[in-house]
Amino acid sequence: MALPEDAQALLGKEIDSNDPGLPDRHITCSRSTYSTAACIVVAAIAGSIAAVIVVVFIVSLTYALRWQPAHPEAFCVSDCYCGTTVQEARSLHCVYDEVAAAFLPPHCIDIELSTEFKNAGNGPNGTWNYYGSPDSLQTITPTEAAELAGTHQLVWVTRQWHIMHCAYYWQKERKARAGKVCLETRFASEGHVSHCLRLMSWMEIPLNQIVTHFGVVLNSSLEENEKADMRPAAVLREGKMAEAFGVADS
Repeated sequence: MALPEDAQALLGKEIDSNDPGLPDRHITCSRSTYSTAACIVVAAIAGSIAAVIVVVFIVSLTYALRWQPAHPEAFCVSDCYCGTTVQEARSLHCVYDEVAAAFLPPHCIDIELSTEFKNAGNGPNGTWNYYGSPDSLQTITPTEAAELAGTHQLVWVTRQWHIMHCAYYWQKERKARAGKVCLETRFASEGHVSHCLRLMSWMEIPLNQIVTHFGVVLNSSLEENEKADMRPAAVLREGKMAEAFGVADS
C-alpha cells in the first residue's frame, strides 16, 4: 500500500511500495530530517555535559564547605596566661607542655598532639632529650625543664626537636581553626612560620646537633616572649656550623 501524498512530501521522496528492492521497513529520510536528528543528539549531549558540570560544582562546593570552620570566630588565639611563677601556674591549673616549652592552661593544650609529640623523640622509649648546656654533658628531664620557667636559665635541644615542634604546631593551628583548641599568640604569627621555614632550609646541620635553646615561659603572648623564645645559637662548636638566623646567642 502506497503512503499518503502528504507523508511522501514530508519524507521528500516518493516510495514505491511495490519495489521489491526496498522493503517496507526501510524508509529513506531527507537531509533536513538527518540535520534535525543530529541537532537533537548534539543538544542532548550538551545538556548532559552541562548537568555533569553543575553536579561536579555542587559536590566540590559542598566538599570545600565541609572543611571550612562553620564559624570563623571559632579560631581561638589566646595569651594562655599562667601567672609569673611555677607555683602560680599550677594554682591556675596550668601544666607544662613539652611541644610548647611552656606552661599552658587546659584550653590551650591539645592532649592528643602533646602526647604524640612527647613520644616522637630520639631518646629512650621515644622521649626527647633535653640539656642544660650545648655540650650535652648535662641532661635534664622534662620535669626539671619545667621548673626553670620564669628564670633566665636556658634549655637546649637538637635541631630535630625544633623541626618537630614546628610540624606539630602547624597541626595545632589547623585544629585551632576548627575550634578544637586555642593557639597561643606566641605562635600565631607569620614570624613563627617564617622562622620554621628558615630552620628547615639549613639542611647541612645534622638533626642530632644541639643548636637550639629556649626559656620555658608562663605567659605565651607574643610580646612577653621575644626574649625567651626558641632560637638557634649563632656559634661554632667543634668545627660544626650551628644554625644562625641572624639571632645572636644570649
